[in-house]
Amino acid sequence: MLGRPTPGLCSSASAVTVGVLDPPERHPRIPRWLDDAAALSWRLLVVTAGVIVVIYALAQVRLIVLPVILALFATALLNRPTRFLRARGAPAGIAAFVMLFGSVAAVVVLVVAVAPSLAGEFGQVDDRVREGITEVTDSLSGGPLALDRKDINRALDRAQDQLGTDSGAITRHVLSGAVFVGEVVAGALLALVLTFFFLKDGGYMWRWLTGFFSGPVRHDLREIGDRGWSTLSAYLGGIAVVALVDTALISLVLIVVGVPLVVPLACLTYLGAFIPVVGATVAGLVSALVALVSLGPLEAGIVVVATFVIQQIDGDVVHPLVVGRAVKLHPVTILLSVTAGAVLAGVAGAFIAVPVAAVTSSAAAYLREKPRAAPT
Repeated sequence: MLGRPTPGLCSSASAVTVGVLDPPERHPRIPRWLDDAAALSWRLLVVTAGVIVVIYALAQVRLIVLPVILALFATALLNRPTRFLRARGAPAGIAAFVMLFGSVAAVVVLVVAVAPSLAGEFGQVDDRVREGITEVTDSLSGGPLALDRKDINRALDRAQDQLGTDSGAITRHVLSGAVFVGEVVAGALLALVLTFFFLKDGGYMWRWLTGFFSGPVRHDLREIGDRGWSTLSAYLGGIAVVALVDTALISLVLIVVGVPLVVPLACLTYLGAFIPVVGATVAGLVSALVALVSLGPLEAGIVVVATFVIQQIDGDVVHPLVVGRAVKLHPVTILLSVTAGAVLAGVAGAFIAVPVAAVTSSAAAYLREKPRAAPT
């Protein structure tokens, strides 16, 4: 009797099991599309909240996060020549030291040699740009467009107020004295030390970190890390070459047209190339304004057209050849990434936005291509 199941108990257990395995049907009054949209919405809200929390947490420890990011970027640029030295028999520490501090010494020598002469020329560029904006404003208000000068001045005032607000915030940080200087020095030293150890022991560090996870997760993390690192290295190395080509072509155009202040404009063009689309556009506008004030509207138009053509050549020919297919981002993605980075972290955010987006895209591509386990 004890070995025979009770019919009532078995039927109750079966009902409970069916209820657990088969979820209740949707309410007949709720359309399927609305139920699916609601499910997707709350998931998006959870993901968005998680991203906001992560960004806020990283912002609180920015003195650690920014040096780590800079160190990763520097390592991506110097990793290949460091491996070249190691392949020729140099110890890991010696190879990392030679590449890192050799690069730092070269940058310091270049800055010390060029900065004094460029300081005054950048001041002249600023004056020419202001004069150019005034000329453009006069043309818009008095030309065929006949725009209201008050509206133009109001828009310019808003832009200047925003710049003044940002500059005031920066000035307040600068005037905080030793704290600000200490943060900058500490961040720079931390970035240098991290770069050295990333160059020397980066592979070992990554294997050690991923070793805490189980087999399948460890494999996925290492594959994502390898792909992301390849993407970052290809992007940074490629964008440096693209910036050189862009700067050389723009400088040649400026020299042929006869635009003054070629050296500071070339420096601005090179730095702007590291912020895709936006940076090159701003640098081109600055060059055009200098040409407008110094030479006239015809020369300024030539500079604008030449800048546009060179950007197309870079985007359609040079960039695919140098970077290859390792970095595939739509221009809309680039614009949104740069905008989001600038809003969240200013110029530094705009600079790191596209590399971060490229690495994220490579990780998403791997997860999308990864075969999913068949449902049991």
